[in-house]
Amino acid sequence: MNITHNVTYCKNIPIQGEFAILSHTERTILYNIISQLADNSTVVEIGSALGGSACIMAAANPTINIVCIEPFHNNISCWVDQTRPNLAQHLKHWSAHQNISEENYLFLIDPIISYIDLCFKEDPSGASAFNFITKSFPNIKLLQGESPSVCADWSTPIDVYFEDAEHSNPVLHSNIDFWIKYIKPNGFIIGHDYNNLCPDVVSEFNALIGQGWNIIAKVESLIILQKPNFTEGNN
Repeated sequence: MNITHNVTYCKNIPIQGEFAILSHTERTILYNIISQLADNSTVVEIGSALGGSACIMAAANPTINIVCIEPFHNNISCWVDQTRPNLAQHLKHWSAHQNISEENYLFLIDPIISYIDLCFKEDPSGASAFNFITKSFPNIKLLQGESPSVCADWSTPIDVYFEDAEHSNPVLHSNIDFWIKYIKPNGFIIGHDYNNLCPDVVSEFNALIGQGWNIIAKVESLIILQKPNFTEGNN
């Protein structure tokens, strides 16, 4: 699977993808790997926030099933502190590559931002904003709650596990330990914030590398590992 050969601007990323707390290079890598999954693959994303990265994946491959797990305890900080301050720049960048005029940009973008502001005013958790941002993608399903407890009865094999929730142990380790046993051989785990600011993310993913998981991509703070095709009884 070749996902790093082209990290130039990807015009296919939908406008909803601009709400992801990822750089555009990271968004492009994510789009590339998901676009190459087999039809009807299953993706589990932990820590979906506003749903921007889920929309990138849903647009990259409309046949797949994406399960987003998010408790929505305090996502207003995600909007106010992380997403909204940089959103205008991201959206202008997006619209320029879509050949959208400035007049049409204002007509398109201003109502979206205003509506999300209203969503957070009425529902500070961010659940309403998530539903609004992801509503155009029927292959996105939300499970609201804490991982892994909200999925205690999970049994479906998965092709991709995207970990972007709690970045410190013991919760991070608990999530990874629960979900990796459901990843199919040759499936993928994706981690965000693999950097010096999140040492537990680094140590957990390095531990998987030490166990034989293969590095598929490491771009900025996004890392993608592929599960080895272990012999039966080892996963």
